[in-house]
Order: sequence, then C-alpha cells, then structure tokens
Amino acid sequence: MRKVVDWDNLEELTLGLVLDKLEEHIDHVRFAVVCKTWLSVAKLNHQFRSNIPPMLMILTDKGSQRHKNTNEKRSLYSILSHKEYPIPFLSMKITMCRGSSFGWISLVDDNDVITLFNPFKCSTIPILPHLTYLYKVTLSADPITSPNDYVIAAIYSFGCLAFKTANQPFWIRLTKMSFLSMMLYFIKAC
Repeated sequence: MRKVVDWDNLEELTLGLVLDKLEEHIDHVRFAVVCKTWLSVAKLNHQFRSNIPPMLMILTDKGSQRHKNTNEKRSLYSILSHKEYPIPFLSMKITMCRGSSFGWISLVDDNDVITLFNPFKCSTIPILPHLTYLYKVTLSADPITSPNDYVIAAIYSFGCLAFKTANQPFWIRLTKMSFLSMMLYFIKAC
C-alpha cells in the first residue's frame, strides 16, 4: 500500500531545507504559490535570503513584428541560470520603467500615467495623477498581502517627495520646507 503524503502540512524545517536549495527568485515565487503553509515559510525565509542576486530586466531581440509599433519585448534575466523569463507586460506604451519594492515595478506611459506592475503575479495598480520626472517609487507593504494598508512614496522632479495611501485618489506633495520640518519631527521622536 502506498503512503499518501500531505504536501500542505510538511514540517517547516523540511520546507526550509527545500527552499534553501532553490537559487532563483522565480523558483521562490513558484514555491510560495503551492499553498498557504509554503507561502508563510517562503515569507519567513525571504527575510534572511540576501545571497541571491536579483534578476535583471532586459530587452529581448526575440520580439515579433507585432511588438515593433508598441513596446519592445522585455524579459527577466537570471544571472545564475543564464535563462530569460518573458514578462507579460501591459499593452501600454512604456516610456520609463523604475524598480520599486516587494517585487513591484513602476511603469510610466507616454501620458505620464504611473502604473505599478508585479511581473511575478501579473497584477497591476494604476496610480493617478501623474508625477513629472519620476525618479523612484517605493511601497511600505505589498499591495497584494495588504490591499488597504500600504503607502506609496515617490521621488520626482529633482528631489520632490509625494505620498499616497492605498485608497487615496491624490498625492500629498511635500515642499522642501515641510519635508525638513517632518524630518526634524522624526529625529526628535527617536
């Protein structure tokens, strides 16, 4: 008689050992989507995994004729395995692509509309209104795991700072004076 293995309830130690053997970010994502238990182990171990080099976003020359008038075809490139993983990008015309946090990428289209895109989970979050000369976008939490409880911070226009909460339709823009007073407040609070 064959023994049936309950893959959902493997011990955390066993799952941690399996996860340690995975070298690619994409393999960690695949591991995490098996079930809730595996996701929690992946989240716990992800905090301690700093030895995995990041994947690079590259333009590929494998684009077909239909991509010539829209976007170039992009892929994630793994340095460890020398493999390309195609990204199912949106149909928008991307003029700028900036890294963000928690696996999200900030994309700017030709109308200066900013969209957050997670290539691993094929999720998008439109952010309006636009910011000119976007430099960096970062998140306080992952919008998938905390859909109503995250803050987006953006640096734009040569050192200006703006914030936006999850359900807020507008940016809170900080002037240089309000930014300095906010920094002094946090320094005094610490």
